[in-house]
Formats: sequence, C-alpha cells, structure tokens
Amino acid sequence: MQVGPFDDESADLPTVGITNLGNTCFVGASLQALFGAPVVYNAIRALGAGDNDVIIIGDSWAHGVHSLTEQMSAATTAVSPNELLAALVQDWLDNGRQCYHRGHQMDASEFIQRCVERITPLQQLITFTMQQISNEQPPPDPVDGYVFLPVPVLSGFSLQALVHYEYAWPGHQPQIVLTSMPGVLVVALKRFVLDDGRVKKDSSRIVDVDSLLIYNANNETTARYSLEGVVHHIGATAHAGHYTAE
Repeated sequence: MQVGPFDDESADLPTVGITNLGNTCFVGASLQALFGAPVVYNAIRALGAGDNDVIIIGDSWAHGVHSLTEQMSAATTAVSPNELLAALVQDWLDNGRQCYHRGHQMDASEFIQRCVERITPLQQLITFTMQQISNEQPPPDPVDGYVFLPVPVLSGFSLQALVHYEYAWPGHQPQIVLTSMPGVLVVALKRFVLDDGRVKKDSSRIVDVDSLLIYNANNETTARYSLEGVVHHIGATAHAGHYTAE
C-alpha cells in the first residue's frame, strides 16, 4: 500500500508480467506486487544513476532486480527472471547468503524481506518503527527496521478495522502504534495459525482493502494509504502452493 499523493504516480508502470520458471512464482508475484507502487518501481529503475551508483555496483541482488525492471519497461510480452535468479545464486556464492536454490520455492514474504534488506532505496521507502505503549509502565524505546505490518484475519472484518484494533485502539492495552510512517506499507495477513499443535491456513475473507488509515495513540489519523498490489498464496499449507499477484 502506498501513502499519497506522490509526484511520480503518473509514471509509466510495467504492463507485462514475469514468467514462472518452475518454482519461481514467489519471485514474480512479490516483485509485481511491489512494482504496483510507482514510487517503488521508479526507485528500482533509478539504481545505478547518479548518487545511486554505489548501491548497485558489486551488489548482484540489486543489479538483478534493476535489470528486471529495465527488461519489463521495454518488453511487450512477459519477461524471464533468469538474470535475477542467476544473480541470487551468485550472491549466495559470493557472500554465503543462502536464498535461492533452483527448483525450490521460497516464501514470498521472506523474499520481500531480503529485497528490502539488500536494496537501500527499498529500506528507505518500506521500513518503519513501532512502539508498545502501556498505562502501567514507561514505554520502551521504539523498535525500527520493521518491513511488514502483521495483521490477524477475522472473517467479514475490513482491513481498516483489523489494523485499527490491533495497532491503535483507545483502551486496548498494551497498545502498539506506528511511530514512523513508511512511504510504502507492506501488510501481512497472518493466515497460518497454530490449531491443536498443527499449523493450518485460515482462508477467511476480509473486506474493503482498497485504502487504509493509520491512527496514532490518540486515535488521530496520521497517514492514508491506497492499495497498489497484492500477493496471493494459493494452497492449503505453508509448505506448498502457488503465488500470484494483482
């Protein structure tokens, strides 16, 4: 979800998809959802230009993602992520950061986390700070570096209601509030839950996800976000399935 308005919202976004090469749906779905936010797409395409040269040189991960956006901007049909996948393998060989094995699917949220950690402009756009507040004791220092806003799933509830209750609701103690507003907020619906010692998927539907207001501890609006992309997991377990994006 992207906070707005942004000056670059009218920028040309990619109109082609990313092909699935075996179990690489987590790559295509994650990146296409992120690229739905114009500010993210433009930040990736700007890598290697001007002051950003230092970010991309020698970083195979950032280079691979950047190259994919360049291909997508010029293509008329779906593009192959082969160059990015090769970069992920090279990154493992160079730095010992195990991420991708050809033929093995990775969790989409973990892939997004790694992208944000490795690409500085994404860190600046997506990471945020949260703080727990309680009337019974002084609040601890805010904790930064969050990439996802985890939200429980309750059937029939709106995303707004779930976020408002979980993170800013007067009288709900201890209260967790966002103390910094990211340019792009990545919300993670907690669909995999522990039930009688087993992890199960909660496929309940939620409603009204097109926009989101973030409130502070005083129940005051601090940011308004609009939905720009969604990653869907299709499957009954956390260990198998298929990812799509819209």
